Amino acid sequence: RRLNSILHETNYLLKKVETKQELIAISLDAYRNRMIRMDLYLSIAGIGLSVCTVTAGFYGMNLVHGFEESPTAFGTVVFGSTAAGMMIGAGCLSYISGFAMRR
Repeated sequence: RRLNSILHETNYLLKKVETKQELIAISLDAYRNRMIRMDLYLSIAGIGLSVCTVTAGFYGMNLVHGFEESPTAFGTVVFGSTAAGMMIGAGCLSYISGFAMRR
């Protein structure tokens, strides 16, 4: 009778430990998913920023392209590359969030 009581108690404690392990595993999975999501957002921001830096790199080369004397070329290039970077970033974010798939 006493052994039966000890057996039930150990089974109860074993189930309790398994439940705690599952809860910790779920918590760690959620934390890992948040870290992966943050990494994804930073990668998207890097892609958007790279559009601007590539454009600046192309214009920073010592090449003759005809825009050297234009007074509006700098503003146009800055605005265009910034808009392109923001559109690429917004497109990536909307794709990741599933907006394109819900239509």
